[in-house]
Amino acid sequence: MASIIDSIFNKLIQYDKQWCNLLGIKNPYIDNYRYQLNNKIPMFDGIAYKRYPDLKYLYDKLWIAKSQNIDCGLLSELKNKNDNELPKFPFFIKPRDGHKNAGSKGCLVIENKNQLMYYIDYPHAMWSEYITEKEGMTDFVLCDGRIVYQLTSVYSRGKNSISDEWKYISSNNKPPLVIESWLLSNIKNYNGIVNIQYRGNKIIEVGLRPARGGIYLKETRNKKVITNINNIYDNEKWEELDHEDTKFKPFYAFKSKSNTTPFLMLPYYFIVIVMNYFNVTGFHEYYFEPLGSNAHMFYQFIHEDFEQGMKCKNILETSNYLMHFIFFTLILLIIYYRTFQNKWHNSLILLLSVLTTMKIFNSITSQYGLWKIQKISMGIHT
Repeated sequence: MASIIDSIFNKLIQYDKQWCNLLGIKNPYIDNYRYQLNNKIPMFDGIAYKRYPDLKYLYDKLWIAKSQNIDCGLLSELKNKNDNELPKFPFFIKPRDGHKNAGSKGCLVIENKNQLMYYIDYPHAMWSEYITEKEGMTDFVLCDGRIVYQLTSVYSRGKNSISDEWKYISSNNKPPLVIESWLLSNIKNYNGIVNIQYRGNKIIEVGLRPARGGIYLKETRNKKVITNINNIYDNEKWEELDHEDTKFKPFYAFKSKSNTTPFLMLPYYFIVIVMNYFNVTGFHEYYFEPLGSNAHMFYQFIHEDFEQGMKCKNILETSNYLMHFIFFTLILLIIYYRTFQNKWHNSLILLLSVLTTMKIFNSITSQYGLWKIQKISMGIHT
């Protein structure tokens, strides 16, 4: 059944642009920005993996960990280990192949042996020591063996052990020197963007593409920087810039979280009203990212003001919760009337139908994202 729904979405998604035009839904990656990144820049790990065959090792997260002497190994190797041979709990498991998985999908903190045995057969997975230091991320730009530019995101240390709730992006942010040293030692003969995610001084993931489809770079709205990055991919050249040339107005990237089983989506028009009320004039989109087994992120947006951004985030989370609460309440009421009064309550069925179908007032890509997170919540791995 899941494969049938996947195939339907794969066919429908071809018409997403026409659907969005019909509903008046903006493309958040293009419509909000005057300066665009070169279409030669790979925006997805799968594309970058194929384009740079000599650097495929960067997408092997096990190799990344071993290159820093982090305790790690294949998850499958733990299957027949004795208790005294297992890694120290808690430890972390995640997909080994960085080019096949996005976000936090498949990432889990393993607290005990019972939990380990439940996930022991997770395909193509690895384990590593659990790093508790604060997470960070940098888009490095390399040219002729030098770091010519960097854009660093400082992460929140919130309630989520796997994913951040907000990032702070500023031209004054700097990555750890040990991260820069690892980069220059392990990547040779490459000109372009390298995205590195790390906890403290330990790298957890590397990609040969910009973060979030280049949105953070474009949100700088810095013509000199964006033009220079494009020039690397066109001519493998970089015009030297001083610190003043690379400055931009700092901003926050927020994510909205849900603890409910994902069935519904707030319609695009409602979200636009919320965004306008809180003066979110730039990037915002549905973004589904699993957080362990019972929660997920469902929306992301950018705001220059932290307090206003947090209020907007809370409104989205509360609205999503109330919508699902009403949804489940209606189901229980319908069951009650049918079971104890032997009748269908048509008005309740109508309201339930309206709530269920409101998701169609979003892009097809977003609806497909909802289906993917539903599969994860049901334990379906495809």
